[in-house]
Amino acid sequence: MHHSPPDRDGRPAGFKVTTEQQQDVARVAARGELDLATAATLCSHLTDAIQRPAGRIILDLSEIVFCDSTGLRAIIGVVREAQAHAVPLVIMVPNGSQLAKLIELTGTAEVLPIAQSNASLQT
Repeated sequence: MHHSPPDRDGRPAGFKVTTEQQQDVARVAARGELDLATAATLCSHLTDAIQRPAGRIILDLSEIVFCDSTGLRAIIGVVREAQAHAVPLVIMVPNGSQLAKLIELTGTAEVLPIAQSNASLQT
């Protein structure tokens, strides 16, 4: 398995999290490999979004190219944190992606609020 060399912050090069606030929706998008080295970065961005009164959060994982069990546990933890704060959160995962297969194999689809398509977010 190929992992990118670390950048100067110690995170694998190419992993990036961005947060965009649009009216009452915070869109947190992650790109790259979600694993032990990067899970804390994603959690930090999501915790910030949960603690701000954003209305609801869209977690866009459509550009995650690899996710391991640490990354999956981080996603589950953030979903639980959002529920504890009564913040609606939905996760975008493309069908057929490595992450979608991991979620299906582990049975975590039962506990994760996965959006089937972008259309369902336009309410």
